[in-house]
Amino acid sequence: MKEIRILIADERESVRHRVRSILGDQESWRIVGEAAAEIDLLAMAKEETPDVVIMDIATPVLGGLDAAKKILEYRPDVKIIVLSIENDGPLVWCVLHAGDRGYTLQPEFSRNLAATVHAACSSRLC
Repeated sequence: MKEIRILIADERESVRHRVRSILGDQESWRIVGEAAAEIDLLAMAKEETPDVVIMDIATPVLGGLDAAKKILEYRPDVKIIVLSIENDGPLVWCVLHAGDRGYTLQPEFSRNLAATVHAACSSRLC
């Protein structure tokens, strides 16, 4: 089984820690980096060549959608999974229309994040 390389981006250490603890037990998954700010996220997305980026939609500088679009410009095959506290239909549509591959609510991601990563990668190997 191919290793899936994951990059986590959220300004809050507590959220990054939760994501790490949820995904860290998966045998063929490897966390290749963590970013607290967009500038670090964009640099790591280029350098670490992740298969999956899990990121907060409410990033303060570029905004989550713009950061995701920038990543997809130079890494079009990366699967981007957006974390959000918003359960807003138009926002979900915008996220998925921007090319992101998944959307999960932060209060519920402990329960469904691993399944979301599996689903994002299931169309073809990451």
